[in-house]
Amino acid sequence: MTEKDQPAKQVSGTREWAVETVNFSNGCRNSCIYCYARYRAVHRLHRMTNDDWQKELVRDHDVRKSRKLADGPVMCPSTHDITPGNIEAAETVLLKLLQAGNHVLIVSKPRGECIERLTKSLRPYLDQILFRFTIGVVDEQLRQFWEPGAPTFEERLRALQTAYEAGYATSVSAEPLLEPWNASELLARLRPFITHSFWIGKLNQLHGRTKWLYPDGHPEIDRLEQWQTDEKVFEVYEALKHDPLVRWKESYKMVLGLELSTTAGLDI
Repeated sequence: MTEKDQPAKQVSGTREWAVETVNFSNGCRNSCIYCYARYRAVHRLHRMTNDDWQKELVRDHDVRKSRKLADGPVMCPSTHDITPGNIEAAETVLLKLLQAGNHVLIVSKPRGECIERLTKSLRPYLDQILFRFTIGVVDEQLRQFWEPGAPTFEERLRALQTAYEAGYATSVSAEPLLEPWNASELLARLRPFITHSFWIGKLNQLHGRTKWLYPDGHPEIDRLEQWQTDEKVFEVYEALKHDPLVRWKESYKMVLGLELSTTAGLDI
């Protein structure tokens, strides 16, 4: 078989949405217990302590860095969030990306004050921006377990509405979908303010990413694991498969037998 005849390589993770990711901070105050970046930096590589992770250290060299036009959508950020502690850095980096002509996917567990500021300062580049807000759970007690430092559902909903009413393209990522049994209600609450898409995906490597914090497991971890079986994935799919807003991340596509993208940034 020649190289030309070989099947195209499938893309996954952030490359489903973007050809490039841009970050400018070490650590994140959200402290999501499933966060791969936190697990890797604190537990696997011991590059910082858990306390340091929550302090959010802005990397000035990445803020000062000039930005070029990429050959597809750029996602920013991917390993941390946009918060009041780094909003000035976020604004600087995003403006550089947009001024270079990039189409930017802004991903966040959104805080109202940050989104309100960005919708105003980035307005000249409105047509180059797609906001994608991570909202995978409605129940506040459940949110506090999985994402103890992140905004509430209600604050994220208001931030989504802010971006929508400001005229921006809006989408939601329910990856990870932390409340699969409530997926239809989650979408119903968010739908009025989504113009683009609603993504659903599993919490990948569920036990691997949480065992350093919960070595003996936890009832909520076990509960979510039971809802990530193939049978339950199909249950969520059957409930939402005809909804034009819904799109499926790789973790769901693999179970459902849906075609995976082979071009980075195509599934934005």
